[in-house]
Amino acid sequence: MHKFIFCSISCFAVLLGSFAMPGKAHAQEGARWLLQTSIYTTHFSSNPEHNNNQNLINLEYQRPDRSVFGAAFFDSSFSQPSQYVYYGRIWRPLESAPLVHVKLTGGLIHGYKDKYRDKIPLNGSGIAPAIVPMIGLSGKRISGEVVLFGTAGAMVTLGVLF
Repeated sequence: MHKFIFCSISCFAVLLGSFAMPGKAHAQEGARWLLQTSIYTTHFSSNPEHNNNQNLINLEYQRPDRSVFGAAFFDSSFSQPSQYVYYGRIWRPLESAPLVHVKLTGGLIHGYKDKYRDKIPLNGSGIAPAIVPMIGLSGKRISGEVVLFGTAGAMVTLGVLF
């Protein structure tokens, strides 16, 4: 399982390298959109109810100041239709590796209902706050990320920038 994540990240690096912008170009980027989907999900604990196929569709607006906002539509870990609306920020911490980025978003998640309502904290009203960290690679047209969803698991995404 961990080999798959490592191989996925390595493949992203090679793929994105072919679409890479020169290092300083990222600082001069204009606004752009990211449309992405999930390609792999794993949960850190074994539970026969866990769904590892999130069917994620995420649309994100990335501003020139590296702030982001977006909306994600996905199937929860328990196969319930769910949504996440968020605001966040992207950092490019390594000048020597300009394709690498770290992203942190915070927002509201909806969709964990009925017997699964308590599977995410502070979900008493059916809408809960969430913080989602990511690390990824992005070039001119393609972006890939490893997304951590709480202590429950991780997801690998692939998207197109336009």
